[in-house]
Amino acid sequence: MAVRDQSEKITCSWCEKSGILPDQGKKVMLEWGQVIKQSLGEYKKVINDGFNTIETCFEFSKTYSRPKTGPITEKTMEKEQEEKYGTHADETQ
Repeated sequence: MAVRDQSEKITCSWCEKSGILPDQGKKVMLEWGQVIKQSLGEYKKVINDGFNTIETCFEFSKTYSRPKTGPITEKTMEKEQEEKYGTHADETQ
């Protein structure tokens, strides 16, 4: 964006001082600069929205995932159920 802003300043200055460029040509160049400025602004917004979406996915992943230390076995699942519910999963009372 900084390069675009600097290019716009140079182009505007050149258009104002140029004696060989007709007024209609100057107008077209300045309008073209505004279209580029608007397009880059929209592009920047799309890129930022994409990064925000990725950040949201990472936050979701951190919140709802747990580290896996090894393969899940029946014993592991039984232990997790026991911790969660307080009794062995197969026991009936």
